Amino acid sequence: MNRGPANRGPLAGYTVLELARLAPGQVAGMLLADMGADVLRIEEPQSSARGPSPAVYGDIRSHPAYAPNRGKSSIVID
Repeated sequence: MNRGPANRGPLAGYTVLELARLAPGQVAGMLLADMGADVLRIEEPQSSARGPSPAVYGDIRSHPAYAPNRGKSSIVID
């Protein structure tokens, strides 16, 4: 899952599975992604972390769930 030159840092080459349901775990995953790790977020169907569909203005998403999920890939597992 190499995302190219933008994915460099001290953790480049590591893959992290994020199983967190609450904000502290999501923020920890965000920080690992910021340091270059490939973070794969595992979500439940109808995850409460996502909430309702966000409004999109240009390329800025308004829903607060998008901030701690930046730089991550995600998959839904039932």
